[in-house]
Amino acid sequence: MKHFFLSLSFCLGLFLAFFGYLNAEKEKEIQTLINHENKILHTSYTAVTNMFSIAIENYFRHVIMQPSVLELLHQAKEAPSEEKAVLRGLLYRELYTLYNGELKRLGIRQLHFHTHKGESFLRFHKPSENGDALIDLRPSIKIANTDKKFVSGFEGGRIYPGFRYVFPIIDKEVHLGSVELSLSYESIEFELSKLLTSKNHILLMRKEITTSIVFENHKEHFMPANFTKNYVIENQKLSMLTAKSIESPLVHRVNELLEALPDIEKKISQWQKLFHSFCR
Repeated sequence: MKHFFLSLSFCLGLFLAFFGYLNAEKEKEIQTLINHENKILHTSYTAVTNMFSIAIENYFRHVIMQPSVLELLHQAKEAPSEEKAVLRGLLYRELYTLYNGELKRLGIRQLHFHTHKGESFLRFHKPSENGDALIDLRPSIKIANTDKKFVSGFEGGRIYPGFRYVFPIIDKEVHLGSVELSLSYESIEFELSKLLTSKNHILLMRKEITTSIVFENHKEHFMPANFTKNYVIENQKLSMLTAKSIESPLVHRVNELLEALPDIEKKISQWQKLFHSFCR
């Protein structure tokens, strides 16, 4: 009997060791697949944002920075507020056809000029909202107007978030401010969907870079994410991606599984660090 129990214990030990080995190999295989998918996503994201970058830089250099535009910006630099309002109207008339035509067809949602002090000068997507200080709220605007360097990346805003391409404007060695052309994530996702097999995407945005800085009357542009309290998503009225995800049984099930995970906020923070390079 003693030998029987010894043999049984030995077999049980072998079984547990084999089961542990299989489980470890399974986890290793899953992680390998995740890393592979992450590399594909990273490569695809970089390709899409670089593609937009080339087109947007061409518009900036050869279409937007015309002598007539630069002349208005020279006049506006030190103009009193009453004169700035007139110049703002002239600039809007100068570029409205471009903004409402070619740029929107490219996927641009925001064309926004800033003063050399980092204040909003003219939002083509919301001309009535201007004059607010942005340099301490928007890192991209601070870099463009302090370091006078081009900067791109995803960033929240006072009205909409977006993937920003922000250019300093310097003419005849005079710093006139900066201009940004911004894409909605939907524009990026449309191109990503051509490269990726996954067809369900949603963009999570941290509250501190979205609802905490957005104008009070535009907070309705965001809604809570289903499974996390520290992140939001764009309102379904603004984003077809959000609308599609709400209607998707697959996304609904994934949200339920994520919500049930222990320490979900900690895990999202770890995922954010993993994908941080995507938003450079």
